[in-house]
Amino acid sequence: AWLAMLALCVGIEVTWLLPTMKGLDWNTMCGMDFLGGLSGLPSQGGTCSDSDAHGLSFGCITCLASVIAGWTLVMLGGFVDIYFVFYFASAMVGSVMGHRRDLNDLKNTSLPIDLRGCGREARLFENTFGPGWQQIWRVMVKGLYLDSLVSHKQALSLAQAAGISLDNEVPLTHRDRKQKPIHLTRFPRLAAERLAFFFQSLKWLDKQGIDYATDTLTGVNFDPGCVQSLTQIIPAYNEVVVPSVEFLRTGAELEDARNGSPDDQPGLGDLTVPPAGDGINSNLAFMISQFPDEWVFLA
Repeated sequence: AWLAMLALCVGIEVTWLLPTMKGLDWNTMCGMDFLGGLSGLPSQGGTCSDSDAHGLSFGCITCLASVIAGWTLVMLGGFVDIYFVFYFASAMVGSVMGHRRDLNDLKNTSLPIDLRGCGREARLFENTFGPGWQQIWRVMVKGLYLDSLVSHKQALSLAQAAGISLDNEVPLTHRDRKQKPIHLTRFPRLAAERLAFFFQSLKWLDKQGIDYATDTLTGVNFDPGCVQSLTQIIPAYNEVVVPSVEFLRTGAELEDARNGSPDDQPGLGDLTVPPAGDGINSNLAFMISQFPDEWVFLA
C-alpha cells in the first residue's frame, strides 16, 4: 500500500508539478548563464545579461528570486503531497470498510429503539446475548445510572421499555409495565450516543453466524471461548494511562486540594490546573478505596 501511494505521488509530481516549471530557470527567464556550457543550452538575453560588471541590477535580483521561489514551492509540494495522498487513500479505504461493516450512522440518535417482544432491537439483542438478554440490559442501564449519565427516572423508563424492573428483586406490576419504544433524543447526548452505537453494533454481530446455544452470553451451553474480541480505544488526547509514582504519592497535603498554577506563579486571571488530590488521602490510597478487590489481586 505504501509503495502504491509513493508511486502515485511520483506520478503526480511528474505529471502536474514539474511541467508547471517548464522554461522557468535562470538562463531562460533572467539571461544568467550560470553553468556556462555545461547545461548545453544557448545563452539567452535578459535582465541579468544587461547588468554591469560591478553587480546585479534590481531587476536581475528580482528575477532570480522569483525563479528560486518557484522551485522552492515545487520542492515543498513534493514533500507535502504524500500527506494528502495518504489521507485521501485512508478516507477512501476507510469509507469502503466502514460501509461493508455497517458502521454508518453509528451515533444516530433519531431512530427509535424497540425492545418489546416483537421489536427489531429486542430480536437483535436476543440473537446476540441469548434468552436472558434482559439481564444484560438491566446491567447496562444501571451502569449508565451509576455513571450519572441518566437520571433515576430515565433509568426506570429504559428498564421498563424491555419489560423489566431496574431492581431484579422487585417484579414489575401491571401499572409499571410501560413497554414503549425508546426515543434516544429525549436522553442526555452522551448516553444516547452510547446506546445508539451499541444497537448499531448489534446489526454487525447478528451477521456473524452466532450459535444461539453456545455463543450467546446467556445461552444454555455457553462457552466463554466464544466471546467476541473487543478493542479498547482511548479517545482523550494526552490522557494519563499509567500514573507516575509522584502522582500516586501526592494528594494528602492540604495544599494539594487547591487549584494550582501551570507556571507556579499564581495571579489574578491566570490559568489554573486541577487539584493534585483531596487533601486527606494520597491518590494511591483513594484508588485503593475505590477498587479494593483489584488492589488485593494486584498486591
